[in-house]
Amino acid sequence: MIRMFIKLLKALSSDANPNSLAIAICFAAIMGLTPLASPHNILFLFIILFFRIHLSTFIIALSGFAILGLLLDPVFDQFGYYLLTDSSLTHVWTSIYNLSLGRLSLFNNTIIMGSLIFSLLLFIPLFFFSKWLIIRYRISFNKWVAKSKLIVLLKSSSLFQMFANTRENSL
Repeated sequence: MIRMFIKLLKALSSDANPNSLAIAICFAAIMGLTPLASPHNILFLFIILFFRIHLSTFIIALSGFAILGLLLDPVFDQFGYYLLTDSSLTHVWTSIYNLSLGRLSLFNNTIIMGSLIFSLLLFIPLFFFSKWLIIRYRISFNKWVAKSKLIVLLKSSSLFQMFANTRENSL
């Protein structure tokens, strides 16, 4: 976990495109807010691996969103129940359920439906907010974090030195 945190700080401090870091956070929100064993998460995992999204950012954000998702499950349950019982959407849900892939998607689970729709609606605003935060971090906080006691302590630790030596030897 320390190694991923260090990689995240390096990515935030580097010239890496803020879009790639923001998209990693957005996909982490989808996978973290929805139950992890949901079938649609396999699709998102393939997308993440295929497009080479920054994995350290994704994993750290995923752990945060997974905790948030557990806390918001009652809200997602109510939201999913509302969506699935809305009479204007009955035809849509019936059509999806009649497809083989629709039944496999477990969309009729209220928590999966509520959290998936919520996270998909959150995707675009979260992308722009994350991108803005990353740019603000690079402008304002980058030098302060590099001089912070935690980072100085991590860099001086033997564990960090071991990781740095391992990385140099593997290259």
